Amino acid sequence: MIRDFAQFSKETLFAIAAGLSLVFAAEPFSIPGLAFAFPVLFSLSLSGGEGADEERVRNPHRQRSRPRAFAKLPSPHRGFAIGLCTGLTIQLGAFAWIPELLVRFGGFPTPLAWLVASLLYLAQSLPWALAAMFAVSFERAGVRRLFAHGLSLLIFAYSLPTLFPWRPADVLTSSALPFAQLAELGGAPLVDAAFTLVGLNFLEIPRSRLAPALFFAAVALPTAFGLARISSLESDVAPLPSEASTDETRRVPIAVLQPNISIEDKHNPELAFRNLERLHGMSLSAEERGAELILWPESAYPFPIHRERKRDHPGDYALRPRGLRAPIIAGALTQRGGCERWNSVLAVGPDGRILGVTDKIVLLAFGEFAPFHSLYPAWLKEKVPCPGFLRGEREPTLDVEGVRYGVLNCYEDLLAYRARAVSNAGAEILLNFTNDAWFGDTAEPHLHHMVSRLRTIETRRELIRAVNTGVSAHVSKTGRDLLRTETFTEAIVLASAAPSQQTTLFLLLGDWLRPILAGGMLALGWIALGRTRTLRRLGLS
Repeated sequence: MIRDFAQFSKETLFAIAAGLSLVFAAEPFSIPGLAFAFPVLFSLSLSGGEGADEERVRNPHRQRSRPRAFAKLPSPHRGFAIGLCTGLTIQLGAFAWIPELLVRFGGFPTPLAWLVASLLYLAQSLPWALAAMFAVSFERAGVRRLFAHGLSLLIFAYSLPTLFPWRPADVLTSSALPFAQLAELGGAPLVDAAFTLVGLNFLEIPRSRLAPALFFAAVALPTAFGLARISSLESDVAPLPSEASTDETRRVPIAVLQPNISIEDKHNPELAFRNLERLHGMSLSAEERGAELILWPESAYPFPIHRERKRDHPGDYALRPRGLRAPIIAGALTQRGGCERWNSVLAVGPDGRILGVTDKIVLLAFGEFAPFHSLYPAWLKEKVPCPGFLRGEREPTLDVEGVRYGVLNCYEDLLAYRARAVSNAGAEILLNFTNDAWFGDTAEPHLHHMVSRLRTIETRRELIRAVNTGVSAHVSKTGRDLLRTETFTEAIVLASAAPSQQTTLFLLLGDWLRPILAGGMLALGWIALGRTRTLRRLGLS
């Protein structure tokens, strides 16, 4: 019993250490290289006792005795618990701010907030638990650890959807940028696969003569590719709009306004005109500094705009301040009447004409729409008469003065398929409009920005983020921050963005690796099932 307790304690410590390695490799800590410890620590948490003889498990006919490796590996149920421990460590480390968010903006009592947050933490830990359970199950059936652990992590831990999605590929934009450059070839799954191979090949070094060479290749090849791509793509980076440019290297001076308006002030009708005046003043100041296009954050314009409107409001309600010559792209709520409302981004030209309107496509459940609203009972529909915002029906691109911009509204910049869609619709520069004031001075704005950077590598488009309270930024095509603000400060970011029509393998083929991995997982399951039946027939399980 003491030995079992000591073993479980060791497994738990490895599981916690694995989770912490990802937390501290991610923003806002960004410890370089630390993320690569994750697959090593995660695999060690599932390794069981020392001296396991895997060969006897893979070849049960060679010896008709219970293999020591099989005996020492954790059970699938124990593997599930170990993986859950890793997942909970990640959730508590990265999302500790959720209970406070529910108390502050949801009106939840503190005990209920912690209950709801705990359920969310558990739900978002399940992919890690499933990865560990399947990894142990496959290894107990005699599958090599490299394949058992690698595929389980890739299919379950890194790929299953969660409310707040982030994965090793996102973390590497903060702590190992050259490795993340593989995303242009196969998106996040390819980066995740290369990243996982490094750690698992490291563990194979004592067991295989080929492992040192494979480990070196797993590190050197992606790093060399990434460094070469960064050098090539950033050789013409010129973040200052004052620098001269040619037709081949055209750059657009774009100002990002970060007004730093609190949620309380933003939703106070008595402060609407004051908030608008702040944006007007910042816009005029940005133009004086050389801006030729000005961006306002998500829903920054404080009054609703009718869908059929063709020009800016007159007088005090005008979105554009008097005397401004540059066009504005601003977040605003648009409506047609009744329950027809959209979370929109619109472009307003120098003459006051509305040049285009885009609508958010991927809406947040419970925050922007009520799921199953049509099934609500009558008394509940009286309290919640509208289901929420309507989703956009076309690709959100805006053409302003000869450049096509792709709009990623709020957390749409977390979604690779949305960035791919607008890029394939002709977007030359990606724009993100966000209001992260809801989350307060927590890790969330930094994590949001971290994940968004991978979109630039996948599409090789520059990304400019206009965020009410930060992080606002200009991100290069390699995922590097050229300009970046602090959170909860008023700021004007003046970026010099280069339009791009580059095509990447990811833009052409999308997420081509995931179906291959899923096929590999099915094949692995079939092999494991066959070996498990053989072990049972021989009385070894």
